[in-house]
Amino acid sequence: MFVSLSLSLSPLSLSLSHYAVGYDFNIISFFSMAVHSQICGQCNGGNDSCAFLLCNNGCVPGFFLPRCTQRCGKCAGDGACDQSSGTCNTQKCLSGYFGTLCTQKCSSNCGGDGNCHFTTANCLQGCAFGYFGSRCGIKCPTSNCNDPCDALDGGICLSGCRFGRFGETCTQLCNCLYNGTCDQESGECTRSTVGQRGSNLIIL
Repeated sequence: MFVSLSLSLSPLSLSLSHYAVGYDFNIISFFSMAVHSQICGQCNGGNDSCAFLLCNNGCVPGFFLPRCTQRCGKCAGDGACDQSSGTCNTQKCLSGYFGTLCTQKCSSNCGGDGNCHFTTANCLQGCAFGYFGSRCGIKCPTSNCNDPCDALDGGICLSGCRFGRFGETCTQLCNCLYNGTCDQESGECTRSTVGQRGSNLIIL
């Protein structure tokens, strides 16, 4: 037995269907262009050099493959990196960063401009005040030196003594009236005051 089916569509329904299809196509086309632009926007040569969402002519400086969506690290120079691996072309990073990709931060205790070695991360310009070590990650102990790091391993206070102290290691107390200052080598008082206290007072 055969069943005959007939489909009847009014002109209005056909028109609406055509409009809906066209509307959906426009949405798909819009999002397709947006995604294409986002993925291929950093291709060397622009979108024209992008095929199947891959850049055929490499990336503009500062990005690397396969789709030129990944930014190079803090590379020195023009900021360019190897377009396959992301390794900085100059083998140098901007101050404050290290590593082959220049994405790792140097210690915040590095001295100078905060620069550190490209591979070892050792601080290149000494340490900030109060820190020591190759990466400046160790805090100096409290001492009577102006720079506490002078006192490491019983060292001489090359930076001088804190107020009221004298001696090579700044362990001796000045004995001046009203807690006045004294010569940091001999301990002799350097200011005259009314009255006298201690044998090391010198009246100027």
